[in-house]
Amino acid sequence: SWMTHEHPATVKELTLAKVLEIDRLTNTVVALKLKIPNGISFHFHPGQWVDMFVLKDGTSKNSEISKETHHITGFSMTSSPLLAKESNIITLAIKETDHPCTKFVHHGISTGSDVCITAGGNGNFYYSKSRLPDHTSVFLIGGGIGVTPLVNMKWSN
Repeated sequence: SWMTHEHPATVKELTLAKVLEIDRLTNTVVALKLKIPNGISFHFHPGQWVDMFVLKDGTSKNSEISKETHHITGFSMTSSPLLAKESNIITLAIKETDHPCTKFVHHGISTGSDVCITAGGNGNFYYSKSRLPDHTSVFLIGGGIGVTPLVNMKWSN
C-alpha cells in the first residue's frame, strides 16, 4: 500500500503559530503561511492536517482546551514536511464555511496574529513514498478544497 495507516498519538501538544502571510486564492479560499516557534519539533507526513483551536469568544489563544470553551477543526497542510523541518513554516489552504474556525480565519485574523494549532500532523492515513516500489507512479484525484492534502503529497514527492 502506498498509504500508511497507524495509530495516531493520543495527545498532541499545542503551539501558537505566527501568521506570516494571508493570500486570498479565490473568493472563498485563503492560504495561510504560518511560522512555528523555534524549538518546537513540528513533524508531519504528506496528507496530514493540523487542528486549530479558536475560543468561542472569537480569539485563538493557547489556554486550557475544552469543547465547552473552544471551536476545533482540522486544516490540511499544503506545504511539504521538508519546509516545516528546514524553516519551521507550514501553509494551510482554508475554504470559508459556516464553521466558526473558518470564519475566524477569513474574518478575524491578520498578518502577525497568533493561532493555536497542534504541534505536528494529525491523521493516520497519509502518503509514504518509502512504501512504494521503485519507479512507481501514483495518480491522485481530488476536487475542491479536498485537493489540499494531495498538493502536500505532490510537493513531498
